Amino acid sequence: MVASVPSYKWLPLTYQLASRLGTTKAQQEQSHPRAPDGEAEDDDDDDGEAAATASRGARPGVTVTFSDVLLRLLWRLCAEHPHHSLLKVT
Repeated sequence: MVASVPSYKWLPLTYQLASRLGTTKAQQEQSHPRAPDGEAEDDDDDDGEAAATASRGARPGVTVTFSDVLLRLLWRLCAEHPHHSLLKVT
């Protein structure tokens, strides 16, 4: 899905995207906590994830994480638009 969007449309978000590079799964869970134990929760998340991953064209059994997609997008931005996405260090 991200690959189908032209790269120039992501340029205004370059700094916001880059700021998420160091985010770990534990930090993501802290910012988006799961439902407390007392509340009903969807227990079949693994099946839904596998189906969603398979429907997006990924290889079966391979989980594509947010970090993977983000890193590929940033590499693409830097390769196609280096003057807009890479910082000049003097």
